Amino acid sequence: MDRTILDELSLNDSLTKKELAKNLGTIHQNLTRSIKRLQEQQLISFATSEVDMRQTHIKITHQGMDINNKINHSINKIWAELLNNIAQPDIQAFTNVLEVLPKQASQ
Repeated sequence: MDRTILDELSLNDSLTKKELAKNLGTIHQNLTRSIKRLQEQQLISFATSEVDMRQTHIKITHQGMDINNKINHSINKIWAELLNNIAQPDIQAFTNVLEVLPKQASQ
């Protein structure tokens, strides 16, 4: 969950815990431990909303962004190596299966 949180925050300037949970397809209570852990590691930070002082927004730090970029680079490198000698139509078929799996699991 930690990496997924970092990845989502890297795509957005800042999110509330509720927005982050919605984007990840979960409830905000499920994020509490991961958010605390990421904050302790200084990979995310909190800022009070300028519009609504009751809201707290979660932001990825520069350190968090660096780590997330390294993780994504490693993942992309591994995928490139795994798919290196596989024909494009086969890769597309594999991608299609991966896209269907979450839908099947949620039924």
